[in-house]
Amino acid sequence: RFQYFYISKTKIVENACIFYIDDDQDDIGIFCDCATRLGHRTVATSAADALFKSLKYPPPKADIVLVDLNMPSVDGIEIIERIRANPEWNSLPVIVHSTANDNHSIVRCRTAGATMYVRKPDTYSGLSRIINYLVNTDWATFQPQSHNFYFSAEQRRELNI
Repeated sequence: RFQYFYISKTKIVENACIFYIDDDQDDIGIFCDCATRLGHRTVATSAADALFKSLKYPPPKADIVLVDLNMPSVDGIEIIERIRANPEWNSLPVIVHSTANDNHSIVRCRTAGATMYVRKPDTYSGLSRIINYLVNTDWATFQPQSHNFYFSAEQRRELNI
């Protein structure tokens, strides 16, 4: 079931550092362009080794990590599990950013330790809304629940898990 929502945040976080891994270079380019226009820094890669090297040897230090789910060499689940296995990164918000929209994929990500599941938007303005939402979420107090784990620029849904 779907529920419509609105973002009621007033504080805009400036200059967040978002790490992003995706196998699609076009998606990386669009994401980095949008995040930069919104005043945020990005570290983007299509290689898991490069992501883990950037996480291990800051600066910059990641505020959020976005992970594509379906990648050919290493899938998003494995990346989430590797991040969660490292005590230094355990509190880092790990957001799945994927076109997959089925409950099975979403539940697998939550079980693996993802903080949130975000559906890739179809529009640039949708991507802007998603980035603004993510950088303005209080991750220190956020608790993944069935009503807030899935997020879309258009709608959110409550999971039946």
